[in-house]
Amino acid sequence: MLRDTLTREAWTNDTHEAAGTLTLVYDHHRPQLRDHLTKLQHDNTELVVSTLHAHLTHSLCLEVIILRGPAQRLQQIASQLRGLKGILKGELVMASAAEQHHA
Repeated sequence: MLRDTLTREAWTNDTHEAAGTLTLVYDHHRPQLRDHLTKLQHDNTELVVSTLHAHLTHSLCLEVIILRGPAQRLQQIASQLRGLKGILKGELVMASAAEQHHA
């Protein structure tokens, strides 16, 4: 419950460091979609930690993008990526990147 509270706080406060995964499912036959995905990630290298790409079917791909940085910036890039034509599903799951001290 404490972790959920910290995550919600990080989402609303741009000064808090957050981490998250953005999972996208898309049609790789969509013209220039792959180029747009790559360009947005390259334009935000300070936020993109890593990506994982998997082929689901002949037409569908799954991409998981690990993000880290100010929560508001993560939400902005996730929104941009999810909004590209050809993205069939996009889900951002965020966590607080703040350290917790345990007793």
